Amino acid sequence: MDYYKICSYLKSSCLTLLMTSSLLGSLSLEVQAQNKSIYTNKKNRVTFQPPKGDQPQQTVGGASRGKQCPLNSQDLNLPMTPLLPTASQALTTKSHPTMLVYVPQNSASKAMLTVRDKNEDYNYQTIVSMVSDRAGIVSLTLPEDAPSLAIDREYQWSLVLMCDNKLRPDSPVAIGNIKRVAADISLDTELSDARSLESAARYGKAGIWYDTVSTLAQLKATQPNDYGISDSWENLLTEVGLEKIAKAEFVE
Repeated sequence: MDYYKICSYLKSSCLTLLMTSSLLGSLSLEVQAQNKSIYTNKKNRVTFQPPKGDQPQQTVGGASRGKQCPLNSQDLNLPMTPLLPTASQALTTKSHPTMLVYVPQNSASKAMLTVRDKNEDYNYQTIVSMVSDRAGIVSLTLPEDAPSLAIDREYQWSLVLMCDNKLRPDSPVAIGNIKRVAADISLDTELSDARSLESAARYGKAGIWYDTVSTLAQLKATQPNDYGISDSWENLLTEVGLEKIAKAEFVE
């Protein structure tokens, strides 16, 4: 008997066995990671459940094609658009909320942001700088020196592009409604991290649109390479009829 051949065969078999065990172990860990990822994605899946009660149609401003403030011809089919559900109450729990607007490429470097209630007891205006050389989503947060929104009161806000640094009748405009509601105690308790994907999911489940979309937008802006966040962002906007804006960039 050739003992050398036997030893060589045994070594080869052992090596194959070790390699197979290592491969099976890696596959097992990969499957576990995938299962954990699937569970996490389900747990933190961001969807919007419209609040119960009246669901007024949101007012959405179109884009002007006036000569004084022309929009890029490629963007005419996607005008200035507030990131709002098409037909439901848009709520917030914040005293100084964040509004999001898609703005096409245009020639304006400034815009007027206005917030008022129906009786005009609350009337806040400010000038904001705009990035006009490219289209994208603009984030507008009421500053701390602005009056706080009152709980259970409805407001209307608008963003008007200032053509040649002036407000004109044909200036492109986006308009939306907002209502502040008291935060549910259980929701406050659950949201230990106000900037997590889980918090966006909980806001969405509670029907708090502005807090849902602004939380998710902040996550996407700061973590643009996170697939889970990007996927949640696109799914949320598609769910409420804003699929054309889902892949737009954020601009400051």
